[in-house]
Amino acid sequence: MQPASGRSGPRLRPDAVEALVDVGGGYVVVAAPELREALAPLVDRKRELGYAVTVATTAETGTTNAEIRAWLEENLPDGWFDDGFEMTDEERKQFNEDWPRKLFEGGWICATWPEEYGGKGLTTMQGVALAEEFARAKAPMRGDFFGDTLVGPTLLQWGTEEQKKEFLPGILQGKTRWCQGFSEPNSGSDLASLKTKAELSADGTHYVVNGSKIWTSGGHHSQFGILIARTDPDVPKHKGISYFIVPMDLPGIEL
Repeated sequence: MQPASGRSGPRLRPDAVEALVDVGGGYVVVAAPELREALAPLVDRKRELGYAVTVATTAETGTTNAEIRAWLEENLPDGWFDDGFEMTDEERKQFNEDWPRKLFEGGWICATWPEEYGGKGLTTMQGVALAEEFARAKAPMRGDFFGDTLVGPTLLQWGTEEQKKEFLPGILQGKTRWCQGFSEPNSGSDLASLKTKAELSADGTHYVVNGSKIWTSGGHHSQFGILIARTDPDVPKHKGISYFIVPMDLPGIEL
């Protein structure tokens, strides 16, 4: 593993830590098992600064790296690792159609998800190894970006069992396409200023949504969208916002 550029803080001698991986708001520290004690000052300092720190040993990742590397070499197209490799338009189209299926069969889509919901139950460190090997091979590792990174984790944390059973399989199989309905005209990424409203119907059975969204990349190819809308206008702007799953073929949606 290669050290990532990290924030300032205590440093150890080069042979004491194999990698200090900055994962955004936190760190995964990778070292040989016998060097855990030497890592203590670094780990304590980072935690004092408010960062989440996971300490893992090289033993936790070696088998995972080798397994993933072997799978990639076996399943990527012939010549993928050769200098100057290119695909024709037709070959790339076929690859894009076949690759999500291969990822699913290999169990690599959302592999850190719990096994009970279709993942491999990989540890945080094994997940880092997974991302590292796919990056090394320059291979796509996602079935659908929004489904893998935003929808699935949200459902695992907050969704009902009914919602998990309905939506997670399609994400894991790379069959469901999702788009994002967050930003709005004149709002950009400042979600506190969003104007789209969702009002509960008089009979309490559904919400009526009115508003506009921009930067909904892939919306015309998606089966579902994740929509952020204001459901309570009487609370501070950063509150009163709800997250909806919206079928993109609902009447009233215009792309």
